[in-house]
Amino acid sequence: MFVIAAIVISQTREQALDNFSQLSEREARQVDNAITMFFAEIAKNVDYLASHTTIKNARTNVKTHMDASNSVMLNHPNQSPTHPGLTFIYMGNEQGGYIQWPMGKVNANYDPRERPWYIAAKAANGKTTRTNAYYWAADDLVIVSTVKAIIDNGQLIGA
Repeated sequence: MFVIAAIVISQTREQALDNFSQLSEREARQVDNAITMFFAEIAKNVDYLASHTTIKNARTNVKTHMDASNSVMLNHPNQSPTHPGLTFIYMGNEQGGYIQWPMGKVNANYDPRERPWYIAAKAANGKTTRTNAYYWAADDLVIVSTVKAIIDNGQLIGA
């Protein structure tokens, strides 16, 4: 009886571990698919914005903050995004101009062309890409940026 009980317990434990492993793998796949779909949708939005006429016209006359000796607060129209998963939308141009949504502080002497997101967009040769995750202490956030160079007639306008 003891031998039969030991075999049943052993097989039950093995089957429970196999079931747990299979369920965990399925859950991980579902999470991976959801994240992949989320980033794919963000990439579509970035592609759309980077090709929009209004954005392409922002090659000049965008306020720069490179000569500001203090942090400044950017103003913007009070609009809510259509995608609540988005935290920030920002754009820099080749002249160092910078636009950001939502309103927030911009550090003194801020040059968007030196930021990792801008550099990554330029290096991607017109393709949409993502930056490595980084911690932004000011908002206590980990940020992953989806970026694309803004190009018009072969000329880089910004990112």
